[in-house]
Amino acid sequence: MLGLIPRLQSLSSSLLRSLDSATGRILGSQLPDPRAPDPFRGLLPFELTSKQALTIPRYGSSASDAASPNPAPSAALPGAHALAPPTPLEGSGAPDPAPFDALYGRQVLEFAGVCSLPSAVPNPALLGACASAADRLVSSVYSLVAASGVDPLRPEGFSFLGAHQRDPGRLDVRNHHCMDEAPFDAPELGEGAAWMPIVRATLGRDAHLIWKGVVVTDPGAGDQAWHPDGPDVPRDVWDAVTRAQSEPPPGPGTLPPHCLTVFVPLVPLTPEAGPTCFLPGTQHAATVAALKQEADEAGSSGGAGVPATLETALGDATVFDIRVRHRGSANKSGARRPVLYMVYGRKWFGVGMHRRLLEESGQARVGKEPPRLFRLRGDPK
Repeated sequence: MLGLIPRLQSLSSSLLRSLDSATGRILGSQLPDPRAPDPFRGLLPFELTSKQALTIPRYGSSASDAASPNPAPSAALPGAHALAPPTPLEGSGAPDPAPFDALYGRQVLEFAGVCSLPSAVPNPALLGACASAADRLVSSVYSLVAASGVDPLRPEGFSFLGAHQRDPGRLDVRNHHCMDEAPFDAPELGEGAAWMPIVRATLGRDAHLIWKGVVVTDPGAGDQAWHPDGPDVPRDVWDAVTRAQSEPPPGPGTLPPHCLTVFVPLVPLTPEAGPTCFLPGTQHAATVAALKQEADEAGSSGGAGVPATLETALGDATVFDIRVRHRGSANKSGARRPVLYMVYGRKWFGVGMHRRLLEESGQARVGKEPPRLFRLRGDPK
């Protein structure tokens, strides 16, 4: 009888693992219908856990054809859809692709907080050049950190203006002046980017670029903790800003996105390379509360819900609301994992307001800015 107990325990653990896996597959199988008046009828944001569920179709595809209620790019959302399609880099050899469905992209971002854009940058040569430039940039930054008297390998990391390492082996270099130079200044990565119609449909015609940088994860770096990339804008602040600019105030419930990040991995993000994982819908306070309650319940494994793990091919892009909880997963590939990113804000949201909200929420010291390490975008030469 005593020998039976360990076997039962092993069987129970195996069944629980199988149940967890099946739960993830079931949740991930929930797909919205881009052609329906309500694409998410009967769905909850955290059920969209597969890449397919979060993918934005292009005009003319089977998921966004003539039956779609979403108008063609020239027909709706003044200033959002009436935009030129992305322009491939001269000499790339890539055909001019149909634009992504910008209105549906906005709907997915407001519902789930994250969306996937396959083949958004169909230019392997450009992405390879960016990967090489990112590697040189990271090596340069580590040298500058060491020259400042700080050990770049210390476990507690470091923080300079434009260079942060909060987790061992994961470096974020933001707004370095080289981001305005080749190869990072290519049209497909700027105003001609495939994601810009979605960004403007979501943030407004005058959405602007706030930050541009790279996050590089070294081999052996572990999973990040779940986190958003910035604080919420309180409703009273939002109301005051929109009143001052004679804009209509937002409706009740979750405020719309004020800031979006676009990730463009410069290498394929396979399970070994460490894809980014998202908790869809966590820009909604109700979703965060439900996940916390689930984690706090007796017998819970303490998990944060079923994540959407977005493995990406070279050229794919991911767009997400900075309020959505996400994390980079462990890099087991044996090679650096560089990701180019762009952060866009509404016309009234920028570095100043971001810093103010961090200080008011206690996430940054008032009036205390990190030391400068290099020349930033926009600085005089």
